Amino acid sequence: MKPTAPWRGNRSVFATALPVAYLFLVRPTKRTYMIRLLLTATVASALFSAPYAIAEVLRDRSADTAELTRLAIEAGHAYACRDVAALERLTAEDYVQTDVRGGVLSRTQWLAFVKNRKSELTVESDSIEVRFYGEVAVVTGRWKYTLKESSRDSVSNSRWTSVWTRDTGGWKRSVFQNTYVNADADQQMISGAVLPRSAQGAADGDFRKIVSALSGKWSIRETSDNGSTTGEEVWQTGPGGMPLVEEFRASKASGEKLNDYAAVWWDSKTKKIRGVWCADFNDQGCTPFEVTWRGSDIEMAGEYDGRGKATAWREVFHVTSLTSFTQILYMGTPGEELKKVSTIVAEKKP
Repeated sequence: MKPTAPWRGNRSVFATALPVAYLFLVRPTKRTYMIRLLLTATVASALFSAPYAIAEVLRDRSADTAELTRLAIEAGHAYACRDVAALERLTAEDYVQTDVRGGVLSRTQWLAFVKNRKSELTVESDSIEVRFYGEVAVVTGRWKYTLKESSRDSVSNSRWTSVWTRDTGGWKRSVFQNTYVNADADQQMISGAVLPRSAQGAADGDFRKIVSALSGKWSIRETSDNGSTTGEEVWQTGPGGMPLVEEFRASKASGEKLNDYAAVWWDSKTKKIRGVWCADFNDQGCTPFEVTWRGSDIEMAGEYDGRGKATAWREVFHVTSLTSFTQILYMGTPGEELKKVSTIVAEKKP
């Protein structure tokens, strides 16, 4: 291909530049002198106004940063106070939230959860940072939760990332993802470096979520047709990340003590989460059960013989927040429809 002379592809540039150069190179006349002054004034105006234009942009971002910081703090307070009206105002119509355990909620689902949340808590925000990508902002920070309990307060922490978009109504939070952190988070979270090789991969999914959801000490109150029971559940992992072990200790109003134990682990051969449950009223001593993660719920189901009678059971853990869950027990004859027999409300201890 024959090369093209540089000026042939840039005729508009030369068409403008040549007359301007001519005005400054030829001997000035009264007419060209006035045009020179006009061009000089135009260029000077552009040069002097540029810093002010940049400063204006910086001032706008500074104002947006302050506004988004304020809105992020307001959103935390609104969540703690169950202020659904404020959260509706702050969130976009297509809002999506991913909670600390991996559950994904739409705007409608999340607002309903906030409205019906039973726990009383406060939320403090800090370490807030704002980054802009055009009319989109990514806002990150930390939350400190203080759960109000009758005996003493329970404190938890999380780190979150949110995406805000601006429309005619101002900034709206479109996406929110929360990650639970605390002093022993590294021990609670199962990483590839800790998990046995056979458990890596699939265990990074549902089993990891279950460990994250249940690990810790929980104050519990159980209600049933037989009265109420209070006590605690303790869930913790072994040195290698498995199994996840539960100790249940409670007392009835009559003073009767209740104790049982369970262990949950990832079975790499069957690709399932399995468990074993032990109790003094179990004729076999210990019996197996299976575990399933369903959305933000954990389901455990099995059978045992008690006093010579076969019984089927199913427990559903509804994970309601970072620091609480509801545990519902269903029991009945194997092969028949199980009936709800008790409900446990659990609140996380410090």
